[in-house]
Amino acid sequence: MIFIVPILIFFMYLFIYNPGILTTESFNQLHQIATGEFNNGQPFFHTFIEMIFLKIFGSPLYIAIFQILVFSTIWTVICKYHRDDSSESSNQFIAQFIVTLIICLIPINAVYSITLWKEILFSYGLLFLCFLIKMMIDKQGQIDLKFAIIMAVTIAITSQLSPHGLLIGVISLIVITLYLFRKNRDNKIFLILPAIAIVCILLIASLNVIYDVDDMQKSGTHDLKTKAMVFGITRNANWDGQVYYIFEDGAHLKEARDKYFKDINQTPKESYESLTSPKLGQHNYNAVNSYALAFKNNTVLDTLFNSPALYMYLAIILLGFMYYITRSKELFLVYVPNLLNIIGVLITSPLNENRFLYGNLLVFYLLTIIFIGIWFKTDKTALPVSLNTNKTTKKQESPENITNPYGSPYEPDDDYMNSIESELEDLTLDEINSMLDRPIQEEEIPMDNTIQKELQSTDSEEETSSELVDQILKEIEMEKQDK
Repeated sequence: MIFIVPILIFFMYLFIYNPGILTTESFNQLHQIATGEFNNGQPFFHTFIEMIFLKIFGSPLYIAIFQILVFSTIWTVICKYHRDDSSESSNQFIAQFIVTLIICLIPINAVYSITLWKEILFSYGLLFLCFLIKMMIDKQGQIDLKFAIIMAVTIAITSQLSPHGLLIGVISLIVITLYLFRKNRDNKIFLILPAIAIVCILLIASLNVIYDVDDMQKSGTHDLKTKAMVFGITRNANWDGQVYYIFEDGAHLKEARDKYFKDINQTPKESYESLTSPKLGQHNYNAVNSYALAFKNNTVLDTLFNSPALYMYLAIILLGFMYYITRSKELFLVYVPNLLNIIGVLITSPLNENRFLYGNLLVFYLLTIIFIGIWFKTDKTALPVSLNTNKTTKKQESPENITNPYGSPYEPDDDYMNSIESELEDLTLDEINSMLDRPIQEEEIPMDNTIQKELQSTDSEEETSSELVDQILKEIEMEKQDK
C-alpha cells in the first residue's frame, strides 16, 4: 500500500503531462544523445542513463517511469525498515501511510518525479544514502560485505549525478569510514567499503573517456541570490529561478524545445526531440495544471510545501528533538550528505532554483519516518530511549536469552571483580580448598526481597510436596501390613 500511493499519483501526473516535463537542459541532453556528440555541460553519467532508455524504448516517457519507480522503491524500503511488523504496528503503519499520501499530494514531489533533470535522480540518491547511514548507525557499524557494496555503489552513483556530487561522495565516504573504524577497527570492512566506492567512482568516470566527452564545464560564481535561496524561507525579488516548469498555457515542452534549438541554430534529429503534449488543453490537464500552479503561485503554500530553506530548518529542529529523546549524537550523521549538498550549492551554483536543494525536502521526509518509528516503539516516560527503530526478528532462544524467573542476573562491576581477584591472589592453596569445602551459608548469598520471597515460596512448596509423598508412602505400607 505504501508503494502503490506514489505509483498511482505520480503516474497520473505522467499521464497528464505525457511524455514528461522537460526544460532547455533536458533537450540539450536529448540532442547530445541524438547526435552522439557528448559534453559534460550536464553530468555525463545522467546523460548515459537517459541514453540507455532512449536506445531501448525511444521515448523520454520511460525515463520518467524509471524515476517514479526509483522513488517509490526507496520510500517503501524506508517505511518498511522503520516499522516493526513482528508486533502490533497498525497505528505506525497508518501514520506512515498518511505521511506518504501527504508527500505525494504535494505537487512539487509529483512534478519532479516526471521532470527530466539530473537533480531528481541525484536527490533520490542523496535520500537513499542518508537512509543507509541510519541503518549503519542502528547496526553500530557492524555491517557485512553486502551492505558495504550497496552503500559504496550508492555513494559512487550519487557522486556522479551532480557537478558537486564528488565533493559530497568523498567527504561522506571519509565520515562513514571513520565511523566504522571507531566502532570496530578489527573488522576490515572499514577498508573494503571505501575501496569498493573508489573503484565504482573510477568505473563510472571512465565513461567520459569511452564516449569521448568534451569538457564544457564552466566555473560559475555564487552570489547573494543563491544564498537567499539556501537560507531564505520565502522567495523574494532576488529569486529569479522557478520552483518547477509548468505554466498557465501548458506549452512548456514547445517553449523549451524551440528555445533550445533556436539558441544552437539547429533542428531536431530524432523523433524523441520533437515532443508534444497530447493532453494539452483538455479538461483533466487544466485541472491538474491549475492544482500544481496553486501551490507554486501562492506565497503561503509555496513557503509551506516548496521552500528548501524551511525544510532545512525543520530538519535541524526535528534532529534536535530526536536527540533529546534518544541522547544519540550519531543521529546527526544522517544529515551529513544533505548538509554537504547545501554547502556545495553555496560554493558552486550560480543559479537559484528549488531543484538544487530538493534533497532538503526528501531528507526531512526521511527524518519524519525515523521519528514516527522512535515515537511508536519506545516509552517516552523513560528517557533516553533506544535509537534503533528497525524491525526485530524472532530468534531461537539460547541459554543466555532465557528469562530469569527471579529477575535480571547479578552483574558485578569491574571494581568489585578486581577486588575479588586481589583477595584470591593473597590466599594459599589450602585456604582456597577449605573455602570450597565449607558449605555456603544462606546469608552469604546476596539477593533482593523479591528473590528471597520467590525462594521461600519455592522451599515451602517443596516441603509440602515432600510431606504429601511421605504420607502416601506411609499409607501404602500400612495397607501391606494389614493384608
